[in-house]
Amino acid sequence: MPAVATAPIARQSFSRNPFVLGGLLLLAVGAADLVVGYRKIREYRQEIEAIPPARPQDPAQLFPRLSAADEKEAILRAKLGYYGTLLTAGRILILVGAGSCALGVLRARLANARLR
Repeated sequence: MPAVATAPIARQSFSRNPFVLGGLLLLAVGAADLVVGYRKIREYRQEIEAIPPARPQDPAQLFPRLSAADEKEAILRAKLGYYGTLLTAGRILILVGAGSCALGVLRARLANARLR
């Protein structure tokens, strides 16, 4: 009977624990970052592979002009770098969120053990 009586207390302490709630929020944001990062990285890598190879530039020119294909490739590589950073941030947020949830669960269990 005591196990049944403490179960609602445990659920209530989990739902009110800021570490658990913050960890769940970080997990959700990190998962969204991962999904967007993976999709966009795949998309931009395909676009970079579709760009034709660049012509060799004249070494005598002091300030060579970039072609439209070169500019497009530079922009795509910058976007690829951004989404790579987003992917890394998503992984870090998931790790911090999981740690926060674990800390919140541990604190709630310790608090419930003290009440007994």
